[in-house]
Amino acid sequence: MVYRIKGIAKEQQAVKQKAIKQSSCFVIGTTISKNELSDADVIKAYKNQSNTVEKGFRFLKDPLMFTSSLFVKKPERIMGLLMVMKLALLVYAVAQRRLHKVLELLQETVPNQIRKETSKPTLRWIFQLLDGIELVKMHVEKTVHTVVSGLTVLRQRILSYFGSNVMKIYGLDPESALTYP
Repeated sequence: MVYRIKGIAKEQQAVKQKAIKQSSCFVIGTTISKNELSDADVIKAYKNQSNTVEKGFRFLKDPLMFTSSLFVKKPERIMGLLMVMKLALLVYAVAQRRLHKVLELLQETVPNQIRKETSKPTLRWIFQLLDGIELVKMHVEKTVHTVVSGLTVLRQRILSYFGSNVMKIYGLDPESALTYP
């Protein structure tokens, strides 16, 4: 048995225009009054702002943050969770900014995802480069020995960009930390 369907595809302009118009709309919340800026000026200012904030929220939505697995009902708990997430985003942004400044000051680079050197890596990429460092505790008789494994030359160099305190945490010589003003 064979079935055939004959038809003519016809574009419905009205439906297409409605979909385009609907996709073109977005909501921007602001505390700026209409007397200060027009709607068009608010949109223009929004589009001209740094992408750091939007990238940060994309970071919070990342599956590695496990935010989708959290379920809270009470508004005060939602607000508390958002506050913690915003604080994490602030720490993330500050650490990334400091890393970029250190790399610029020292005129150094790290390899990016395609092994091309960059002086402006994302902190998320740095976390991925540092993945594999492990704290191993060995119990030998009554003594506990702690060893940090997985410290490659690149990982040690990256850790040194964050200063002597971070070097101490990883059991590295804080004197070998790269110094910068």
